Amino acid sequence: MEIKEIQTRIEKISRKTLPKGEFVKVRVKEYEDREGEEVLDVVIILEGKRKFDAKKSIKLSRLVRDELVESDEERFPMFQFVIKEEAGELGIAIP
Repeated sequence: MEIKEIQTRIEKISRKTLPKGEFVKVRVKEYEDREGEEVLDVVIILEGKRKFDAKKSIKLSRLVRDELVESDEERFPMFQFVIKEEAGELGIAIP
């Protein structure tokens, strides 16, 4: 599956799963881990006004992984959850 399609699917799941106004953007990149396996670096960018519940990150990660498996995507997603103010440190532009 193309990265753009994966990103679109993750964005859709994030908007459905997270409270309104909490989700800002998702960035997905492909890379190889230490063992040479292709994985997906998934960065979920959130508003920084509220504390983020760890249960929500687990639920979102599970929903995304299930969606990718159902779509025959073999690359494993590795998640990072950051607030909007930290996105620039990762080189992610927020309009």
